[in-house]
Order: sequence, then structure tokens, then C-alpha cells
Amino acid sequence: MISDIPEVFVNSLYLKIEIKIEKTSNKKSTKEYQFSFSGGGYLLDLQSNNVLSSLILSEEKKKYRNLDYSKLSTVLANHIYRMPLIDFQNLKKTIKNIPPINSIHRLSLFDFSNMQDVDSFLSILKGRGIKYSLNARLESLGTNRAEVVIFMDGEIADLKSLLSTLAAAKNDLQLEVIDTDNNLGVKFIKPQVPESL
Repeated sequence: MISDIPEVFVNSLYLKIEIKIEKTSNKKSTKEYQFSFSGGGYLLDLQSNNVLSSLILSEEKKKYRNLDYSKLSTVLANHIYRMPLIDFQNLKKTIKNIPPINSIHRLSLFDFSNMQDVDSFLSILKGRGIKYSLNARLESLGTNRAEVVIFMDGEIADLKSLLSTLAAAKNDLQLEVIDTDNNLGVKFIKPQVPESL
């Protein structure tokens, strides 16, 4: 999705709200109309493609009396506009708590044994990268290679340093950092099984 977003909007949020309106009663003789309203929405971070918050609007039933049909669309539009306003306070809190991200990087993973290796690595990376507000998302997965997108408040040098620290650490996962001109990656090293006598 990142490649489909115009560059000017990459560091933006997208709010989508859907409201369902159902006419439940219509008495033309008394100019009385009754409607049911329901809906919901979500707030999406376009940079990371993560849903930051969601909202469910309470179902409401509204009855309008002595209302000319020509004014009905204006009355409905005003009500629809006001429906999510209360929830916007929670969205403001969510937006204030978004961790800063100033860079996006790609990381290739090679020679992992299974999906558990990938999940474990991503979990460790996110935990160790907390000071950079690091978040990682698996973008594609193949037999021997996976592509990961890294979002962080730091530069590529910070990511390389973090990966080197992980490779040097004594974890269940043994890793080797691959750093070439056009690719940054991590190779999983299979533990040596001692030969039986």
C-alpha cells in the first residue's frame, strides 16, 4: 500500500467513517419521518498501514415531525455530521500517543527454519528497538526469504547497530548481518548438531 500513496500523504492519517441510514417510518400526511442510524470507522496510519483506533457508533433512532420533505436532506446531513463528534476526543488522544517515526527501511531475512524463527526475530527486534519507537511488519514471505518493513525514529545507522547487537547477543536465534550496497539483511545460522560417536 505504501507505494500507492502519493509522497505528500505518506506521513499522514486516514480516517474512514461509514454511517448506515435506514428509513423506518414515513407518514406523508403528518410530515413525519423516522430513521435509524448506525455505523463505525477507523483511523489508519498511512505510513505503517496500521489501524490505530476504531470506533463503533451507537445505534440511534430519530423521529422528525412537521418537516417538509425539501428540508429532510439538510436535517439528516446535520445529524450525520454530529454523530462521531463525541468519539473524536478519543481519536485526539490516540493521535497524541502515536510514536514518532522519521524513517522507513527494508530488511531481508534469509535461511530461517520456519515461521516461528521469523516471529521470534521480529519480537526481539521490536523489544530491543523500543527506544527508536521501532515497529516491524512482515511484507512478504517465501521459502528461504522474507521481506520486512521497519518503521523507526532513527536512521539506517541506528538500525545497523541494533542488528549487530542482536547478532552478537546469546539468543536462541543465531544471526549474521548482511550489509551490502543495495541490501540490508539478516541470515539465520542453523545451530551445529554434534556428531554422535
